[in-house]
Amino acid sequence: METEQHRDRQALIKYVHLLRYGPSASQSPRRVFLSLKDIAKTVKVSIQQVRVLLKQDPAKPDHRKVVKRGPRSLLSAQHLAYLTSPLILQKWACKTLAERVVLFHRRFGEVKIFP
Repeated sequence: METEQHRDRQALIKYVHLLRYGPSASQSPRRVFLSLKDIAKTVKVSIQQVRVLLKQDPAKPDHRKVVKRGPRSLLSAQHLAYLTSPLILQKWACKTLAERVVLFHRRFGEVKIFP
């Protein structure tokens, strides 16, 4: 299952190879058509990124795993409502961030947050 990002990256790899070596890139001694700097300007990426793209073979598909991560927050809606409540914000206005973390842990001991 190909994602849109994967197809875009493969197209970019092919395009960079085309700009660098021309349409006859498969020939053995390769003739360089454009410099890395010119290719970087054309495709609007860094020269280092162009080097990385040139190392990848345009004929081979990219088989990197796409990892979909879930939400990073461990805070529930109840925790967020508590932390953003106007009453709590007003009470905690004079406290440091470390003191606010201690107060939150006293109320919700099962969740760890760090200043």
